[in-house]
Amino acid sequence: MTTTTRRRVYAAAGAVSLVAGLAVAAPSSAGAATLPTTTPTTATGCATGTVPAQFQGKPTTLKAGLPLGYWVWHDTAGWHLAATHAGKAKVVLTGVIRTSNPMRASGVKLEHGLHGDRWIIGPNHRTLTFRFTNYGGMDALRIGADCSATVSFALYANGHKVSPSRIHLGSAAVAATANPVVMTRIPKV
Repeated sequence: MTTTTRRRVYAAAGAVSLVAGLAVAAPSSAGAATLPTTTPTTATGCATGTVPAQFQGKPTTLKAGLPLGYWVWHDTAGWHLAATHAGKAKVVLTGVIRTSNPMRASGVKLEHGLHGDRWIIGPNHRTLTFRFTNYGGMDALRIGADCSATVSFALYANGHKVSPSRIHLGSAAVAATANPVVMTRIPKV
């Protein structure tokens, strides 16, 4: 079995677990698809505008073992989502990321196997559903959503919506004001 075939088998198995674990319809598309840019870019960035400052840059305080929380930021590589949890007890972190343009994603620091971390992108490539089983480390995703005008993150822990104060945005790790977190690009003038 080739590596690509194995990834597809694992992605399909993960989709079944996600649907059961999240009670949402998780479409069955492979997560790491390469997609063309759908919104034209200009020499100064995206034609759809700029990402607001509060989302820019990796949080300087982010590390494994921090209290339960989500960390969301944007940089030149795209969007990032990291989840942390202190202690060794099992915490199930789930969520749905939606983008206005097609997305692709890759896992960072994810555990694999029967009870591992899973994510799947829907057939329209605009919805990503994830489920991380965390025992005190850090799980993360890198998301390419080429110039999406809007990106939203609905985030949960053990089946309950996470308080916005546990969602940290950008390099300053500013607390979110709502869950889901919705980013809307600032239009160019």
